[in-house]
Amino acid sequence: MHSIPSDEDSDETPVFSQSNVDAPVSQVRLEVGMEFETLNQFRKAVRKFNINIGRSIFFARCDSTRSKAICYDEDCPWQIYCAKRTFPASYQVKTFFNEHTCSRDSHYKSADEKWVIDELEERIRVQPNLTVREAD
Repeated sequence: MHSIPSDEDSDETPVFSQSNVDAPVSQVRLEVGMEFETLNQFRKAVRKFNINIGRSIFFARCDSTRSKAICYDEDCPWQIYCAKRTFPASYQVKTFFNEHTCSRDSHYKSADEKWVIDELEERIRVQPNLTVREAD
């Protein structure tokens, strides 16, 4: 499992990568130290990341200051944890174990109707004849 030192461990201000929640599903990446403006952006990125690799996850712990996602398969060690930072005000991935030992799932629980609508509604309005291949 990879994790970063706490904010109090160093006098230096480290530079962490910023998330791009508007990135296409196939281009979303996650890493320890990545920062998000809100927990909703974190959850959206985690969902896209796992849909891209064909895995179903759920958020086991969510409140106003932290969020933890784990794999639906109890035996799979995949997990990611994000918590609020004090300075700068943001949410940061604190731990990330990016190894799914489960098999790919062709019925993604994460890619429900609401997610598809959120991702593609605007593109379908602009391109009513959008194909599945073009949607990626």
